[in-house]
Amino acid sequence: MRCEQSEERIPSLGQYNYSKKLTNSVNMYYYINQNKYLINENKYNFMSGDPIKYKPYPPIIKSIHRITKRKDLYEYQPTNGNTKDKKVISNYLNNIGINATTGNISFTYSTTHAFNLIFQCLAKIGDGIIIPVPSYGLFDFVPERFGLKVIFLPLKKENDWLINPIDLENAIKDFECKNSKSKVSFLYNMNPHNPTGKVMSYNNIDILKKIGNLSLKYNFYIIDDLIYRDLTFNNNKMPVPMSSIKEYFNSTISLFGISKSYNLAAIRSGMIVSNVDIANKIQDKIYQTMDSISIINIQSLVAAFNINNKKQYKKYFKNLINKYLFNFYLLKYLIDGPSSILNTNIKKNCEKIIKKYLSNSDYQYAIKNVDELSFVEKLDNVESGFFALLKVKTNLNYYELFSTLFEITNIKVICGNSIMYMDDSEKIIRINFSVQPKCLILGITHLKKYLDKNK
Repeated sequence: MRCEQSEERIPSLGQYNYSKKLTNSVNMYYYINQNKYLINENKYNFMSGDPIKYKPYPPIIKSIHRITKRKDLYEYQPTNGNTKDKKVISNYLNNIGINATTGNISFTYSTTHAFNLIFQCLAKIGDGIIIPVPSYGLFDFVPERFGLKVIFLPLKKENDWLINPIDLENAIKDFECKNSKSKVSFLYNMNPHNPTGKVMSYNNIDILKKIGNLSLKYNFYIIDDLIYRDLTFNNNKMPVPMSSIKEYFNSTISLFGISKSYNLAAIRSGMIVSNVDIANKIQDKIYQTMDSISIINIQSLVAAFNINNKKQYKKYFKNLINKYLFNFYLLKYLIDGPSSILNTNIKKNCEKIIKKYLSNSDYQYAIKNVDELSFVEKLDNVESGFFALLKVKTNLNYYELFSTLFEITNIKVICGNSIMYMDDSEKIIRINFSVQPKCLILGITHLKKYLDKNK
């Protein structure tokens, strides 16, 4: 079945139509969701957002078990948790530099729920939100469902794939010049970033402060998404939350969750840290729509963001991050060749596991450099998360590439138009390298073979 560009779109909420730039992205997601045979076949599924297959964070599991023994489960919980639970989390937030109190915390059903709640409470129809791209594709068109206009801010390799404050200010000025009755109300900032994996740490404090100063100058909120924070691979380069810089606390809305880093995507649990006025609006919206948040969600967050679990945290994430790093080195070995792996032990382990799943002739092909598949420039060394951006040389458009890869190689990837990759001179795909090593080895080898034979 060849993919045709669809005129169908995911429904709006009746407030604003999708901009032309978003049409291809929306249609691609619609196409994927409509063609169930693509979803059900998981031979080489690199398009998932699932974290690596690994045990969930033990303190959370223990906390959930304790919940089942409680004697007050017949009672509805307070709309947004109790002060005791929030105190545990506020202690954690203070420990990472965010001067938050219990009144700044709002519990949600995932960061996606949080993202939607923010716009339900604060969006003004016609105002703008700036989203750096490439991005998490599903969040690109959510704001337009609430009447906002999405302004894409291309991240550039010459800026090391970080926000350029000059480009940001120019985008604000351009929007407000063309929309005299509207203003930029939000900047969506992922730190670490999905899908580039780039981290803004204290090494980038000047950039962060310039962004923060712009939020004060132009009176917009920074939605600071920290969902991948605990999957930062260098402990000396941890992301700096915008709200940890005192001057920007009131203009920052921080998102936290357990789906990605804590290996609990099945438990939709997140939270918002904001100024008290916003927190009150969020909690009022929760009360109006669902009365309260599940005790399982709240206690999961209390177990995750708890300074008393520091010893377990260090042990868990040391092992988990080593698994992610090995998978990335495995991918790098397959894309850039054995010489790209500088650590001798890692190189030997990569070779050993690749030879376990491939014949000798296929192994030689697997490590062959193929011009048609390479890392996007300056994104060949992972800093966080579990996504990689690969450049593909092909004459196919994205719809043809997506469907052809699936039909011929049983490979599913996220294409560049789904994540608003703005450089039309090259085709890119996003792959999830958290898959099992066998899937990674066989899938990338099949992909290289296909591209090499059809160049």
